[in-house]
Amino acid sequence: MDKIAWHLIPPILVFDGIIRLCFKSVGKCLFKLLHPIDGKKGRPSKRRGPKKRESTHFKHWHKYGALTKSYLSAVQIFLMEVDSVQVLLSTLRVVTDLVDLFLHFPKLCKSLIKVLTHFWSRKTEEIRCIAFVALCKIARLDSECFPTVYKNCYTAYVANCKTVDEETLPFIHFMQCSLAELTFVHPSQAYQYAFVYIRQFAIHLRNAMIAKRKDLIQTVYNWQFVKGLQLWVLVICEGSKRFRPSSDKSANWFFELVHPLVEVINSLWRLFPSTKFFPLRIHSIQMLLDIQRESEVFVPSLAFAVELLDELAQIDAKRPTAGKGRTREPNIERMLRLSGEQLDDAGVRAHLAQRLFALITDCLNLLNSREGAAAAPIVAPITVKLKRFLKVCANPEHVRLFSQLKGLFSQSAQNGGEKAN
Repeated sequence: MDKIAWHLIPPILVFDGIIRLCFKSVGKCLFKLLHPIDGKKGRPSKRRGPKKRESTHFKHWHKYGALTKSYLSAVQIFLMEVDSVQVLLSTLRVVTDLVDLFLHFPKLCKSLIKVLTHFWSRKTEEIRCIAFVALCKIARLDSECFPTVYKNCYTAYVANCKTVDEETLPFIHFMQCSLAELTFVHPSQAYQYAFVYIRQFAIHLRNAMIAKRKDLIQTVYNWQFVKGLQLWVLVICEGSKRFRPSSDKSANWFFELVHPLVEVINSLWRLFPSTKFFPLRIHSIQMLLDIQRESEVFVPSLAFAVELLDELAQIDAKRPTAGKGRTREPNIERMLRLSGEQLDDAGVRAHLAQRLFALITDCLNLLNSREGAAAAPIVAPITVKLKRFLKVCANPEHVRLFSQLKGLFSQSAQNGGEKAN
C-alpha cells in the first residue's frame, strides 16, 4: 500500500476538478442551445419606469426555457452549499457569465442578489471582488434590479461596521469603494436612497440632541454611524470629481446633498463635549475637509480643527501615568472613543497631537490654495486661539509641536496681504 499510495488522488480534489470542468462548458452549451438573437427583433417592451436594457432574446427559449430555469436553480443551490474556496470562485465566475439568463427569472435573480451580497460582505477578498462584479453586472443590465442590489449592499455594509479593527478595516474600505462605484451605475436612482439614508442620520442625531440621553447618544456615537457618514462623503467626493454642475439633473444631486451632510457632521462632533471622543472629532473634521477639497465649497474646517486644541489642553492638564509611555502603537483610524487608560497614556497623547497637527496643516494649506487673499482675515482670529493654547498647554512636547503653526499662520496672513495689495 505504501508503494502505490502516491498514485491515489484525494476524492475532494477529483470532485473540485470535475465541477470546475463542467462549469467551463455547461454554460456555453446552454447559450448555444438557446441561440441568442438580436434583441431588436423581439417584441418591444411596454414597461413604465426606469429605462431598462432590452433583455437578450433567444430563438429556442420556448424549448429550453424550463431547462434553463432548472439549471440556474441548481447552480444557485450549489453556490450556497459549496465549501471549497476554489470551487466557489469557479461558481461565481459562472454566475457572472449567466447573469443575462438570471434576469429572465425575477425570483431567482432576487434570491441570487442576496447570496452575492452575503459573499461580497463576508468572504475572502477574491470572492468579494467577483461577487461585486456580478452585482454590478445585474444592476447595469437591469435598472429595475438596481434598488434591490443597492439596498442590500448598503445594509450589509452598515452591518459589517459594528467593529473596526486591524482585520476589518481593509474590508470596510473595500466595501466603501464598492458602494461608491455602484452609486454611479444609476446616479438618478441612487439619489433617492442617498437622500433617505442621510435624512435618517439627521433624525437620529436630532433625537440625541433633544433628549441628551445616554442611549440616544450611543445611537450616533458608534462606528456604524461614523462609517455611514464616511461612505456618503466618499460618494459625494467621487461624484464631484466625475460630474461638475451642469444641465444634467441626474448629475447635480451630488452637490445638493453637500449642505445637509455638512450640517449632520458638524452637529455630530459638537453633540457630546467629552475628551473621550477626541478621535471621533478628528474623523468628523477630516470628513469636512474632504468635502471642502473635492466639492469646492467653503467649510470652516480650519476653525473647527483649531477648536480641538482646547480639548487637547484639557487632556494634557493631567500628567500621564508613570511607566505607560510610548509602549503602544495607537492608530486613530481604529479609534473612536478613548478609555481612561488611553487618556493617561503618553504614547496615545502624542499620536493624537501629531494627528491634529497634520489635520490643521492640511486645512491651512487648502485654505491658502483655495481662498488666496481672502485667507488672511480667516486666519487672524484663529491665530489668537493658537497663541492661547500655547500659553495654557502643560505638555512641553505639544507646545514645541504646535509652535510651528505660528510661522505657518504668519506666512499665510503675509501672503494674503501681498495678494490683496
